Amino acid sequence: ERERRRERICCHIMGRTQGAKDQVPRKRRKKSELERVSLAQVCKNFFSAPKERKGSEIRIAQQGENEVTIDDAEPETEREVRIEDADICFEVKDDEPENSSLTMEKFIKAVKEQISKEEKNPSWLTRYLVESQGWIRQEQAHRIAAKLGQNVKEWETLKAVYVWLPKEVYDQRLCCPTCGGENIIGHGWHSHIGRRVVALHDNYYLTGKRLKCQDQECGRTFMSYDPQAVRSLPLDISCMFPAYLTEKGALDTQLVDMLRPLFDSGMRAETFARMILELHSKEFTRRAIRREMRNRKLKALKQKVAPFRSFVKEYHDFSPSGRYISDVYCDFSESIRKHLTAQIKCREAKHVSIDGSYKETRVLARYNGEPLYGALVSLTNEYGVYVVKGQRAAESTDETSSTELGSG
Repeated sequence: ERERRRERICCHIMGRTQGAKDQVPRKRRKKSELERVSLAQVCKNFFSAPKERKGSEIRIAQQGENEVTIDDAEPETEREVRIEDADICFEVKDDEPENSSLTMEKFIKAVKEQISKEEKNPSWLTRYLVESQGWIRQEQAHRIAAKLGQNVKEWETLKAVYVWLPKEVYDQRLCCPTCGGENIIGHGWHSHIGRRVVALHDNYYLTGKRLKCQDQECGRTFMSYDPQAVRSLPLDISCMFPAYLTEKGALDTQLVDMLRPLFDSGMRAETFARMILELHSKEFTRRAIRREMRNRKLKALKQKVAPFRSFVKEYHDFSPSGRYISDVYCDFSESIRKHLTAQIKCREAKHVSIDGSYKETRVLARYNGEPLYGALVSLTNEYGVYVVKGQRAAESTDETSSTELGSG
């Protein structure tokens, strides 16, 4: 698999060298800090319109068995790729000031400051969030940023933002996740920008206010999107929350809803993660094409445009690993375990088929060398749907009752 990855990268690199003109190579600069990215992200970073690369030169030099160096002769840019055994290192050197363009941190910070100003007297942003149910979509993000006085330079890099404001949007107050009290007041905003939520085609950011319980015995501070606090809301409001939160990350509920049917049909977690990475890469390419076509029109009008490297630097895409997807699937299944058990009990059966499996008992824990269970017994109805499933102490399935199996 590693050899195939190296071949694909080398083919991609050789394809970019076709049609390049010979120019005098410039001196190499000192190496800066390397940023580790995935294979698809390396391919993203070399995307460019063919007509825009006529004046550039790409040199390929073999340095050892597993190392390839790429130099782009565009001014103020130097790229280096090293193919290693596990990961790929990517280096972008940019002399452009960091504060010359709008980033997500600046954008979300400006949104928080504007909401704080409108806390007593709601104005245009609060009304916009109420109408959109808390969403700042990616298509409208640059207009909101411009109205907030931000320098919108690479607006295609902006992500959607979901501001969780149940009191302002739905007129519902949260309860304390510890004591269940309703005496909750605002406690400002957290210093971080919020949670990055992985969606099907792109990522978006989730943010909300910081709250504090006024109960003297409790006094806990928590975020408004705390899972226990969200579950304290009425069901019609809590189901509007768009993400499933983990310890430090989040998945969009659309992806979580896709996990069970796809996993039941045989898809692995690694395959699901690669599918997300592929869809994110396609969305990146679409935005990059839109950005390049817009810049061509500006160049025709002899207006200054930002270099492509700033677009790559500020896009900040992320896709989860297969291990993370698997952990989310297990945690979510455990959270709805009571519901699944109740659904099994509701199933009717005119005819029952019983089957015993002995593979699971071989890997379960033992006591003094003896297995705790003899077989995994399953009862299915005439449609092949499980009605009862549980462990049985004896290996024989001749005399099995639902009470012995724990009623599923």
